Amino acid sequence: MNSHRSRIVTAILLTLLLIYFLFFAPYYLLSIAVYVLSALALWEFYSLFPTSSETTLKVVGILLAIPIVVFSYLNIDIAVGLLLSFWVLNLVYLAYYGMNRQINWSQMQIITCGWVYIPLALQFLLRLNSLEILFIFAAAILSDIGAYYFGSWWGKKRLWPALSPKKSWMGSMGGMLGCVAGLTLLGAIWGNAYWYHFLWIGIVLNVAAQLGDLLVSALKRHCQVKDTGNILPGHGGILDRFDSVLFVVVAYMLASNCVILF
Repeated sequence: MNSHRSRIVTAILLTLLLIYFLFFAPYYLLSIAVYVLSALALWEFYSLFPTSSETTLKVVGILLAIPIVVFSYLNIDIAVGLLLSFWVLNLVYLAYYGMNRQINWSQMQIITCGWVYIPLALQFLLRLNSLEILFIFAAAILSDIGAYYFGSWWGKKRLWPALSPKKSWMGSMGGMLGCVAGLTLLGAIWGNAYWYHFLWIGIVLNVAAQLGDLLVSALKRHCQVKDTGNILPGHGGILDRFDSVLFVVVAYMLASNCVILF
């Protein structure tokens, strides 16, 4: 199976899985799915950095992300979960340091940064209804599809070569067009706001999606790796596929405070 066909098949399977968790699975299974997605993405994120790639530290970082998701599921102030994880991590640091293990504070910073970047963002999905979550993933997917095909067909001038050698201005515009058109249509079908609300929110979410994608591109270039992983055929790793979602969900939480969409 060629790369493009693998990409399409993987995308279809992920979409079916998303529909199941949003409309058929019980709420606690969605919570488990959010944590599993966070754990897989954290493993890839920590693996990018040699100072935090020790297996024990990666496992500690993933396990200590549990309170962040669980506290959101229980509707407890998420800051409490994040602080709990942070202070337990400090105890791990003291234990390592006391045993004269090779560890420094920068390793702890990378672990903490991973929590803020991934599970802290994804836990917001547990505070939204199914249509809102579908809207968020649609923004990321439509941005990716538009950018991929417009960039493949007409992309010549590079968007930001220092961050990503492949992304083009035409790809960026295609992603914007696909995202805005698709979200405006979804809003017209299911939304409770005016069409122009969905249009400007589509613009905001597309900018967030592109920034999320560029961040991972920059990290991969800095760490000199092609993909964050190989778990998803045709897409690479979990972070390669969900990098835009991490930014879109936060942008949506901010934008939805201005207007009730669903």
